[in-house]
Amino acid sequence: MKTLFLFLFCFTSLLTFSQELEKNCLLVAIFEKKETGKSWMCRDYTYLTENVRDYEEYEVLSKEYRSKYGDLYLSIRFVSANEHCKIYEYQKEISGWDCTKKVLGIVVSDTEQKCTEEMNKRYNDNKKDYKTAPSVAFNWSGNGKVPEKAKKFSVNGLETILRVSKDQSKKDFIFAEFINNTKDQVALIAITDEQGKTEYLELQPGKLQKRFDLKTIQIDVKYKNYTEPTLPWGEYGFNVVKDYIKQIAIEHGKVEVKSWDKKAGCFGIRG
Repeated sequence: MKTLFLFLFCFTSLLTFSQELEKNCLLVAIFEKKETGKSWMCRDYTYLTENVRDYEEYEVLSKEYRSKYGDLYLSIRFVSANEHCKIYEYQKEISGWDCTKKVLGIVVSDTEQKCTEEMNKRYNDNKKDYKTAPSVAFNWSGNGKVPEKAKKFSVNGLETILRVSKDQSKKDFIFAEFINNTKDQVALIAITDEQGKTEYLELQPGKLQKRFDLKTIQIDVKYKNYTEPTLPWGEYGFNVVKDYIKQIAIEHGKVEVKSWDKKAGCFGIRG
């Protein structure tokens, strides 16, 4: 039952928080439509676009696209938050096959005007390949906000990935992903805020994603065998000053990771 609850919690968290993470970049995929009764030489092209947060997310999704559509008939492109892109279409006559097909092209540049100039230049330089002049099918301009790369580190062996993101009211929050790579150990996680209030999480081998509406947190991790009962949390000795305790703070819109200050024995950095 606990495993089912954890799965549902992770799944719900993923759906909720993935909507809140800023997705400022773009994946563009252009591929041939599999049309029944048409020769492969006469098939039209189509496209899909998907907003992505960064190149790392693009890499993951691009593998899925390649698996689904295949490399032979797929052109896939990453467009950053600082770039503009246009997808244009035109009709092309296929010599020897007695057909005309819709062809798609993409131009990416640092300004929209340069995209238009490049599209027109391709047309003027290769008019023999165009049965019709190109027309814009899709136009996109990035917002220029390059997302902060995720911070990856370990807290007492627990793989931890943190990002700063914004909710719909533009308020910063910390988005955390914890990965327990052990085979038979339950990770007991203590999250302490800047007021000294502690929230406890229990993570069996697997992954947990969670949002923290905080500017500063402290992460402490203990372990127990999954066959052992969970003791009262206070008996595990959380928040004792040790080197593997990590302090996380949002400073100037970025995640900063700092080891626990043994001399100070406290934390309170403000973003």
